Amino acid sequence: MESGIDPSVLPGATTGDTSLPEFPAEDAPDSLYHKLPTAISFRLLEIVKVFPYLSCNMRTVSLADATPYHALSYCWGSPNRSVTLRCNGFKLKISPNLAEGLKMLHEHAVEAHWTSFWVDQICINQEDNAERTQQVRMMRSIYRRSTQTIVWIPLNNGECSLMTTMFTR
Repeated sequence: MESGIDPSVLPGATTGDTSLPEFPAEDAPDSLYHKLPTAISFRLLEIVKVFPYLSCNMRTVSLADATPYHALSYCWGSPNRSVTLRCNGFKLKISPNLAEGLKMLHEHAVEAHWTSFWVDQICINQEDNAERTQQVRMMRSIYRRSTQTIVWIPLNNGECSLMTTMFTR
């Protein structure tokens, strides 16, 4: 049975040791997403690398914290999530538009020394309807609390052309 953990992002991976770490059964991670601890909790991610594959780490914070972060607003595009992202050692499928947006974001983040990001498709558990509903209700506060909101609109994507037109008028 596959554990869901990508061994290439584990400690020892750079030395060629790709064996999975030994976890006591009660501590073994079984999912990327865990129940958020409070009604004002949300997740932030750090983009680790974009080549040869997208990789990030995710952590939970609170709106009450003074944690600086940037929010990414983007056109989801096709609902087809065909690009694999590795996050906290788990594989997660994301949309091609978001994958391109994360690559662009990473390029600028390195130059600007930005570290933490809120990206709805990743930071919200899209498979948990209750969490998704609760997090959508918080989105105004999440965007408002961010240091800056970066808007990613891929200009060569027909699915986002209406949005592009609206911003260029």
